[in-house]
Amino acid sequence: MHKFHIYTLFLFLLCITASPCFAQDEDSIPLSVKDTIEQTLDSITKGLTDSVYDEDDEYYDDTLYFLRKEDTTSIYDSSVFKWRAVPDSITEHLKNDDDFWYANKDLHEKKKRQSGSWLEKFLLWLAILLNNNAFSTFLWILIILCFAAAVVWFLSKNHMNIWGSSKGPVITRTKQDGDVEDIFAADLKAEIQKAEQKQDYRLAIRFHYLHLLKVLSQHELIKYTHDATNMEYLTQLYSKPFYATFFKVTRDYEYAWYGEIAVTREQYNNVVEEFMQVYNQTSVSW
Repeated sequence: MHKFHIYTLFLFLLCITASPCFAQDEDSIPLSVKDTIEQTLDSITKGLTDSVYDEDDEYYDDTLYFLRKEDTTSIYDSSVFKWRAVPDSITEHLKNDDDFWYANKDLHEKKKRQSGSWLEKFLLWLAILLNNNAFSTFLWILIILCFAAAVVWFLSKNHMNIWGSSKGPVITRTKQDGDVEDIFAADLKAEIQKAEQKQDYRLAIRFHYLHLLKVLSQHELIKYTHDATNMEYLTQLYSKPFYATFFKVTRDYEYAWYGEIAVTREQYNNVVEEFMQVYNQTSVSW
């Protein structure tokens, strides 16, 4: 800063000395004097520039270059920029350097995945597949269809019908005898005796069950319909005190008749006793 003041004072004195010469006659200034003045001005300007923008100076600040761009009094044109291009060879070299793996992260992860085990590859493939919207939609549809098929199979296996109608599991036509068009008009007791004489205990159990439905309906304990299911009758009697016994005879009837299980005389007698228990608990005669 002290040097700057000295240069300024010297320039001021020099201008005062030269002013009378220009006032009298511009051409009277010797050429040697002009050269001396120009050299002096150049040296002063260069000294000022070096003192402020010398990068080796410990007080040099990079931001000064940009800050002085808006300074119209600056003697250094800081608005001029020169772009420097990086050769492609240097860029490729840096990308291939393992220390700069983050420059190409996807490629690095791909190499890492390729070195994994078959289980990791399978899990990766499965994760990518599950993230696919089309596959996810297809998978959900498949799950719903499988669930619906399982429900239909369960209802069919247990002779249940969620729509309240069926093919008539109570009076279903089979290859054997046992078809009854109207249980209220038929003499079911006589049919039971005929089946017992033939030792067709499956058929006898069927007529026992139809007769029980007839009696319960006549006493308004159930609402009998031709196409109702056994599950519907169980639902109607769920709150009754004899529900457990009725459930047993219904189960035995379905096992014997629909399951086509051979019934012995001893087994038949046990089932008949359960039918009699239902009559006793309902206080109705069979």
